[in-house]
Amino acid sequence: LAGPLFIRAEQGVGDHLIWSTQIPLLLERGIDIVFEADPRLTSMLSRSFPKAKIIAEGSALKAPQTAKQIGMASVPYFLADWEKSFKPDNRIFESDPTVAQNIADDLSDRAKGRPIIGISWRSARRKVGPRKSLPLDHWQPILANRDALFVNLQYGETDTEIAEIAAKFGAEIYTLPKLDRMNDLDDFAGLIDTLDLVITTSNVTAHFAGGLGKPCWLALQKTPIWYWGHEGKDSRFYPSIEIYRQDNITDWSNVITDISSDLAIFLKSD
Repeated sequence: LAGPLFIRAEQGVGDHLIWSTQIPLLLERGIDIVFEADPRLTSMLSRSFPKAKIIAEGSALKAPQTAKQIGMASVPYFLADWEKSFKPDNRIFESDPTVAQNIADDLSDRAKGRPIIGISWRSARRKVGPRKSLPLDHWQPILANRDALFVNLQYGETDTEIAEIAAKFGAEIYTLPKLDRMNDLDDFAGLIDTLDLVITTSNVTAHFAGGLGKPCWLALQKTPIWYWGHEGKDSRFYPSIEIYRQDNITDWSNVITDISSDLAIFLKSD
């Protein structure tokens, strides 16, 4: 390849994260990379891939005129043997260690020795979001566990939902007061890096947890996005993710039952 490979940003934050998992494979082949990403991700990706050039989408920086350009989702097509050669690392992202330590200190004081579990329950995607989301009022069998500290990882406005669940079930979900889970994504990565377990639906949280190598239980809709696969417990892109799949469309009962049962075992073995 003459000149660098310019990988253009496309789709949303989750897509930027999942396709950044291809950077090590490209670097191993001696390919110089310019990777364009959402500005909220450039700090973490630059830290994670120091041999690649990470630029912010929409910035003044442009691809060299000699660069070959592809959209980020086209990397598997660019690498003809991708299916055989792609072997994801358990941990591919690196959080800011100072941020992570400060958050860990805060959470440790609150947890008082209990495991710390992050949760996220909905997707903001306009068309598919409702099918991907698991309403918080379904989570009662999970949140009933008092042997864990549950931490809010859900982006967007959540105060009303959490207050309703607290009043209805007596569930405690802690929200870090100074962390913007929508815009401070470098700090968000630091938060996830402090956790013992993440339980989430198919949204940005799953990509952060999987990329950071954190144990993550993914509550997945019956017909998921292709990269999650259509059967099995394993994730093709993130080895630390364990998948819990709906048996029937719109019915989350088997997912909730299985996760709450496995959580009881997880908490006993901790």
